[in-house]
Amino acid sequence: MLEDFCLLSEILINKNIEIFFGFKKGIEDSVIVKKINKNACNEDMISLMKKEFFSQSPIETFENQDKLIHIEKNVNSENDMILNAITSNEDGIIFFKGTKLIHCNKAFYHMMNISYDMIKFDALEDNLVIKTIVKNINTMESDRCNSITMNNLFHLDDELKSFTFEITKINKDNNIMVLCKDKTKERITNKKLVSVNQRLNAVIESSNSGIFEIDDRELKNIWISYDIYNLLGYKSFSSEITKERVIEVIYEEDGIDLVEKFNDSVLNNRIISKEIRIMDYEGNYKWFSLVAYAIHEKINGKFKLVGSITDIHDKKIASMNLLNSEKALREERELNKLTTEFFNNISHDFKTPLNLITNSLKLLRNSFSEILEIDKQGMRYFEIIQQNCYRLIKLVNDILDLSRIDSGFYSLSLYNGNIVNVIEDVTMSVKEYTKNKGIELVFDTEFEEEYICFDNEKIERIMLNLLSNAIKFTGDGGVILVAVSKEDDMVSVMIKDTGIGIPKNKLKTIFERFEQAHEISSRLSGTGIGLALVKSLIEMHEGNIEIKSVEGDGTEIKFYLPIKTVDKDESKEFMESKFDIDKVFVELSDL
Repeated sequence: MLEDFCLLSEILINKNIEIFFGFKKGIEDSVIVKKINKNACNEDMISLMKKEFFSQSPIETFENQDKLIHIEKNVNSENDMILNAITSNEDGIIFFKGTKLIHCNKAFYHMMNISYDMIKFDALEDNLVIKTIVKNINTMESDRCNSITMNNLFHLDDELKSFTFEITKINKDNNIMVLCKDKTKERITNKKLVSVNQRLNAVIESSNSGIFEIDDRELKNIWISYDIYNLLGYKSFSSEITKERVIEVIYEEDGIDLVEKFNDSVLNNRIISKEIRIMDYEGNYKWFSLVAYAIHEKINGKFKLVGSITDIHDKKIASMNLLNSEKALREERELNKLTTEFFNNISHDFKTPLNLITNSLKLLRNSFSEILEIDKQGMRYFEIIQQNCYRLIKLVNDILDLSRIDSGFYSLSLYNGNIVNVIEDVTMSVKEYTKNKGIELVFDTEFEEEYICFDNEKIERIMLNLLSNAIKFTGDGGVILVAVSKEDDMVSVMIKDTGIGIPKNKLKTIFERFEQAHEISSRLSGTGIGLALVKSLIEMHEGNIEIKSVEGDGTEIKFYLPIKTVDKDESKEFMESKFDIDKVFVELSDL
């Protein structure tokens, strides 16, 4: 239509005809307003204009100049506003007369990556986008509809573009306006959002998490993702949870705390992070980690809580069990500490009077030796008192040593010495005991000397304890063999007897405290401390101990000491000192 007016203007000007024209969009027919100079135009020319150029529009001529100017200004003003709106619009605007392109604005040129040039206007008809629009105009005509919307993708200069076209018939004269919107950025953004959502869903699915939304601070209405239904054990997507108040499926104490945190998040803009228990499909509470934030909705002015929950039930239960175990362990250690301190204190209290009694017995024996030699019954009572004093001293010493080991105050006094001599001396010290019981004691060694570092007193206690057990559980006619040998870089000491042996079910625990090889009611039973102490003393020497036994066929105990020395040789005089026979009396006091 605008082209027709431009052409008309050129013709009239060339014929010296002064004309004003315009049009009003929205009226069924265009209203043409013009001013014609009658002096330069005869009636035939006016008839020609009516016939050739304005046959579709009503024509009025005005003799009143003022009225013409007024109408002309109003029409031109409205035309300017319409043209400015079309020109400045960011969306492309295209006009067709049927399927003939008659106008498009600068925005459309820009969308097509074409420079704005009215001279090249006719070339636009070969544009792929224009051809696609024309094709859809024909479709619209065949379907007899007045509007159609289409979405298309086009490759423009090696770039994929997305456009939406809104095609509308604007009057009965088959004038058509097309609104073109570039959706490329929106399409890319949507693709990115889809990608982000897919990644988010993948993260949620792989992390045992789900998303929820609570509509109000009273926790009445809740929306949860499908993942949460799975986490709670529901077989299929269900609305059962949303029918109830959230507070009824959340553990009461946790729900009250969640409401408080919800309010705090609203007031102080804080993120909520807490552990919470939620009832599952079977009615059991499961532990979840909740992270959420209060969001203000401008539409209704309310706040809603949006966040995610992650299944931490197994970890939480394991952690709670560990805490309970640690608590029980701390309580057990505390009890053991109190028990150890109790026995330690009692042992000290026992040891002082026992030492006084033992020393007094020695003095009495020396003072009344002649009388005791005559009074056999008195001597027997005297020996019973002395032996039981030794037994009590042995028990007190064992308890004190175990207490010191537990508290870390027990240490070795290492010296370099001939370990073979020490083993042999201790073995020979009990020969009289074995002889009195009808037991043959044999000592054997593969070598006469092997200098290593060890605590002389502790090795004596180890040997006396093991020999005491061998003698105790070996009957008349039995044999006890003590053998010293080398195995790799260790000295091996074996004590083997032909006694009653140890039950198979006791072998694994025989070195534990208070563990006894035979029933407590047996006359041969001890305190269960000796072997535990022996094992601790050997391990302090960086050695180890092992046991073999067949019930009714004897026992073999072997312990190993590393072949190494210390950087000082202060042990010669000490190692050659006389063996203290009182130790034998104490260690063998329970025979």
